[in-house]
Amino acid sequence: MGNPTDPEIDVWLRRHQARTELALRCSMRGQFDAAKNSADFNARIDELFAALYPSEAEYAALLSRAREIGAAVATVLNG
Repeated sequence: MGNPTDPEIDVWLRRHQARTELALRCSMRGQFDAAKNSADFNARIDELFAALYPSEAEYAALLSRAREIGAAVATVLNG
């Protein structure tokens, strides 16, 4: 994946349920500088947090899922 902020990827991400989208975006932000440094990408994460307003336990579960996704992506990218 070259640029996780590509509009096609944004469309794909928005097709998921909000919690899944948020986990995917958090994972991508942790893996890719382009996502980490994108104002639009991070604004969407903020929007999702505001809409979902996760409890501490939900937030912890979300970050755990994001780490799992990130590990899987790293495995694929690094062979």
